[in-house]
Amino acid sequence: MRHELILLAALSAALTGCFSAPRPPELFVSTVPSGASCTVGGAGQPVAVVEETPGIALLDPAQRELEVRCRRHAFNEAVATVAAFPVGDRLDYIVAGRPHYEFPGTVTLVMTPSSAVGPR
Repeated sequence: MRHELILLAALSAALTGCFSAPRPPELFVSTVPSGASCTVGGAGQPVAVVEETPGIALLDPAQRELEVRCRRHAFNEAVATVAAFPVGDRLDYIVAGRPHYEFPGTVTLVMTPSSAVGPR
């Protein structure tokens, strides 16, 4: 009986690791030049904020397309759309906790100087 309980406890611990909640997808956001503040959102709602680039945004795994909007003083606003792409199969998602969709790991936005800023 004792050996069965030990085996059951070991099996339970092993299965807990297999079925743990997947980590939320991450997106590395950078701008050229760096130092911009960026909002990542979908369906008109912000999902994550990167206070100053470069930085990492934790994404909502339910979203399939997100907009990255960056602002920096003396530069025009920069906007990019990132879309999730399918990976693996349904079994990977259910058994191993891997996401069914992934976002690209990095997005870089190029900021252009604003013409509204006067001479220094």
